[in-house]
This record gives sequence, structure tokens and C-alpha cells, in this order.
Amino acid sequence: MSTYQVRVEDTIGAVSDTAAISDWLTAGAKFIVNILPPERIEKFTTNLADAGSGVSVTTSRVLRAHKSSYGARRIDAGLAAQVLDSGSIHYATSTDPVWYISNGLAFVKPTSGTVVAMAYPSVAFGDSTIAAFPVDLDEGVVLYACIHGRLRQISDLIITTLGGLSISTISKPTAPSAPSFTYTDAVYSDASYTSAEYTAAIYTNALIDTISSTSVSFSDTISYTPPVFSGSYTGVDAALTNLDIELSNAHLSKVNSQLDEMQKDLLVSLNEFNKDKADFDANLQIALTDAQLTQQRLIEQTRIQVELNKFNAQQALQEALANAAQDSQVDIVNRRAALELDITNKSKAMELDIINRSKGLEQQIQEYSASLQLYGQEINSYSTEINQEVSRVNSYLSIYNTQYQAFASGLAELRKEFEQFIKSI
Repeated sequence: MSTYQVRVEDTIGAVSDTAAISDWLTAGAKFIVNILPPERIEKFTTNLADAGSGVSVTTSRVLRAHKSSYGARRIDAGLAAQVLDSGSIHYATSTDPVWYISNGLAFVKPTSGTVVAMAYPSVAFGDSTIAAFPVDLDEGVVLYACIHGRLRQISDLIITTLGGLSISTISKPTAPSAPSFTYTDAVYSDASYTSAEYTAAIYTNALIDTISSTSVSFSDTISYTPPVFSGSYTGVDAALTNLDIELSNAHLSKVNSQLDEMQKDLLVSLNEFNKDKADFDANLQIALTDAQLTQQRLIEQTRIQVELNKFNAQQALQEALANAAQDSQVDIVNRRAALELDITNKSKAMELDIINRSKGLEQQIQEYSASLQLYGQEINSYSTEINQEVSRVNSYLSIYNTQYQAFASGLAELRKEFEQFIKSI
């Protein structure tokens, strides 16, 4: 014959806590003993002798009491003094004895007597039968243990799932600092030709105008805050410890509601993150476009200034030649040739300086553009990690819900079967 552990596990699956199986079996046997009609347990009763100071009945169901085969009537323990008072209607005699229970002890009055009771069985997980217990009722004991075993499985599922459930903290990449693109003016020195008729101040008009510093700003407001499970499943363990099925079910229902709320919060948090991500992508594209437009504007502005330099230099030259008109033609030609050569050399040097400085500005813009693009890639990876984590948690919860529904359905069937069994007793 199979042991009770085997019979329980054949119904609900493996249960590693054998001590708990023994407790559930013993509690089930006690439950059934307490609801059995007296005639069903008559043959399993024993006599407990009260020598006068009471006999313990905490581990038994008391049926009746007698004194020297005279049946005793049960009274309330509050009448204990009156049964000894000959003037009281509750006065007990040898042929009209009474009995009562007080503080876990059964008393037969007057003096002493016998208490007839059935001891509550103690059932171990490795037993195959229950001593001094109706054989046809041990199936009810197994069903009772199965109900509590299923509740324990549900509790373990919740503790394992929620206790092991955590949402990873994903670090957001650091955005690059907003840059300031600065163009330093090219330096130009006057041509070396001077005369009484030529004023150098006129020629300085050829200097390049100042190109103001410009900057491109970039704002990053993307963020992700995962929800935290705020429920508690400690009440389930407490209820199971007290073998309270109804309270356990209430706690399990509460935990499931809290779990549903967490899933909703998780979805809201993900939607908020995706909205921030869309805003970030738009801002990033605007910043890159601004940087490119700034670069093009500065390069074009530099080109225009170079042309303006040449024009101003020519104007200055014409003024200088006009001032030198009184000189001889030969001297004018010589001076003009020398001045033009000097202006050409200075202009080329200045053009080269402008180009070099423009290249430096272009490099600044390109480097920042590369930083923004890299940051955009990091944000995309960040978004992917968040979505993967949300998917992992939802998958985790989906598996839990499937297992929980299967356990809950099995529990309902067991309770229904146990109720039908009780009605058949």
C-alpha cells in the first residue's frame, strides 16, 4: 500500500517538506474526527480516568462521561461550585453525576469518574494507514493534505517569482557637453611700402571683419524609471502556518492584484520612455542640422571676407597711387610694382591664415557632430536594453500567471472534491 506522501504527491506533484505533509495529514484527521457523528467513532474510543483532579482531553474528542456506569450529564464549567452544594439543583450524586471541561481538563463529579473520548490520530508522511481511525475515511485526510499542499505550492510560486523578480537598473549614457564654435580672426599686417603721399591707415580697411562666435545648443531630457513591486506575500505564509485556507486564498488574490498593477505600471513607464526617446531623436537631428548649417555659413562667410580683403587692398592701392601722382612716372611704376608685390604676398598669407583657421573650426564642428552621432547610437542601445528588460519581466510574469492559474484551478477541484466527501460522511 502506498504511503500518504506518495498519495499526496500523486495528486499535486512533488512536495519536498515532509514535515509539513505530516502536519497536514494530522490536521486533516483531526478535522474529520471533529465532524463525525458519535456513532461512527464509538469503536475507536478509549476510557480516560478522572481520579478527582481532572484528566487532559486536549488531544481527544470527548463523547461522554460516566461514574460507575451511571451516565453523567454535561454542565457548564461555571457551575463547578454548585455541583458540590447539596442545596443547589445542580448538586451531583453518585447516581446522578455531572461532567464538565475546564482549562483542557475533563472533570467527573462527584469525586471521580470515567471520560469516554477518541484520541486525535497523529499521521506521519511515511504511514500507509491511520491507527484507530475509520479506514474508509482516510481518503478525506489525503484530500485535506492535498489542499494545504497546493496552497503551499502557490505560496512557494509567489515567493519564488516575486522574490526573484527584479528590474535591472540600466545606466543612461552621458550626453556630450553643448559646444561653442569659435572662429579666431585672421591677422593681416600692412604692406611695407610707405611714402609721404601714402597713409597706412587707409590700407588697414582691407583687414577682415570680425566673425562673431557662434554656438549650437543640445538638450537631453531622456529618462527611464522602472516601477517597483510594492506588494507583500508574507501574509500567505502566515495564513498557511495557521492552516487557514480562506485567509490564504484572500492573501493570494491580493498579491495577484498587486502583480497586475505592477504590470500596468511597467507598461506606463515604458510608454513614457519611448515618448522621451522620440523627443530625443528629434532634438538630436535638429542639433546635427544646426551644426552643419553653422559650418557652411562660417565657411561661406570666410570666402566672402577673402574677396572683400582683395577688393579693399585694391582700393587702398589706388588711393596710394593717387597720392603719389606727383612722383615721376618711373618712380610711380617702381613703387607700384613693389607695392603690388607686397600686397599680393600679404594677401596670400592672410588667405592661407583664414583657410587654416576655417579648417580648425570645421574640425570642431565635425568632432561634435561625431559625438552627437555616437551618443545617438548609445541611446538606441539604451532603449534596446530597456525594451529587452521589460520583455524579460513580462515573460517572467506570464510564466508565473500560467502556473498560478493551473495551481488555482487544481485547488478549486480539490476543495470541491473534499466538500463532496464531507457531505457523504
